[in-house]
Amino acid sequence: TGPQIAKAFEQACVTMVKNETSGEEFLDLPVHPAVTNEAVDFVVANRDLLGLRIERYLQRMKMRSQWKGNVEEARWNRRLWKHYLTLDRHISAPFRQILTDTEMIIGPNFGNLDVLAYADGPLVQRCACYLLLRTTVAHWTKKLTDAKFVVANPYEPLSTELDVNFIELFGKGGVPRKARDKMKSDNAAFVPTEATVRERERVVAMSLQMKNAFVEESSLFDDLPVELRFIEGALNIRNETERRQFMVETFCPQENITPEALRAGVRRLYIQFSRMIPDPYQEMTLELDELIDELSRGTAEDDTPFDEYVSNLDVNGPGFFQTYTFDQKKFSGERFMDEALKEMQEYNIVDDEEEADIFLTIREDVGEYGTETVNDISESIGSDFKLKKRRKKKKQPDIFDRLEEEYVIPDDRKLGRPMDLDWLNLLEEDEKRNFDVYESDNWREALDQGDMV
Repeated sequence: TGPQIAKAFEQACVTMVKNETSGEEFLDLPVHPAVTNEAVDFVVANRDLLGLRIERYLQRMKMRSQWKGNVEEARWNRRLWKHYLTLDRHISAPFRQILTDTEMIIGPNFGNLDVLAYADGPLVQRCACYLLLRTTVAHWTKKLTDAKFVVANPYEPLSTELDVNFIELFGKGGVPRKARDKMKSDNAAFVPTEATVRERERVVAMSLQMKNAFVEESSLFDDLPVELRFIEGALNIRNETERRQFMVETFCPQENITPEALRAGVRRLYIQFSRMIPDPYQEMTLELDELIDELSRGTAEDDTPFDEYVSNLDVNGPGFFQTYTFDQKKFSGERFMDEALKEMQEYNIVDDEEEADIFLTIREDVGEYGTETVNDISESIGSDFKLKKRRKKKKQPDIFDRLEEEYVIPDDRKLGRPMDLDWLNLLEEDEKRNFDVYESDNWREALDQGDMV
């Protein structure tokens, strides 16, 4: 279960720590950023069971302890969570570094199909070259898909007839970004066009050719770890059932490995990728996550030991904590947005809530609602609709003046939650730091820490 794994992790982490003032020795977590060899071994051995799962579990238990008022338990869970993050980054660093170094090999040679000339080398380098080539294919395939979507669904300012979600279109680069200096330019170059689609098609085609050339070169590919050779075959299959069939009936007997061991290896690879930066590794990370879900379907691994705690919405669940509503601070983004909507409605800038939603969604400079005229606001967000004349001729108040007024949280945002339980600030005093003291000032060489590394 989740608590059993977390307890085993805790036992692997604690060690004898010496109080430098009194000289007393006691069991505790090592002084940050030190970690013990036992803890490193535990995380490496159980990598497929940990990852983001135990990280979210420890976060959840910290929040639950705060909600229940167990201050010491909350502090310990926070320390254990931060210690896990230190361990995780310590273990993930070599993987990140080798892929970063490999970018300097693949990048200058993009388009060169003579892969032996630059991708040959030690096993670890060839593994990194394959993973980076695979990542390049996934990354540019996604960019190509996004470009095709944008071309097929052109952006229309303030159109209520769009059949696609605005946020989805914005995320795919389909919404022009207005120049901050109010230049009369729609920055059309930022939006994918037919030419962009053709360009990305060429990049995807070349990425595939380079990856296939690597795979077809037996001296480069055939002795790679079993997980890498498996994902090469599995990711080329689009049907979920056929992927599982390929694993059970073809690949595992051929490689003399059990499906359980293979899934554990792929899951470790996914966890390593989840620690990479999103650009360009996010697409590959998502592909591995999807692959693991499909391979685990119908097995005992379909539900992880931590799901009951981190994915359970039951108020009686073991990981539940009560959220609450609180008055927003004067210059908080949420309060500012509420006041902006009030101002637009008061001066008849919008007719109804639907139009207001569209107006708020596409605005770029929300901070200028109170200081610019209505037409300037419209221009700054690229609006092409006619705003109505103001009903009142009095001077429009500055939105910052309105923030001084009493603030009432809208009912639809309260969602029936209680007000100001204040447990979120239970450990606030612990978080205060002296910015004149740097963490690195307290670092010591590993040799002075016995078995700590």
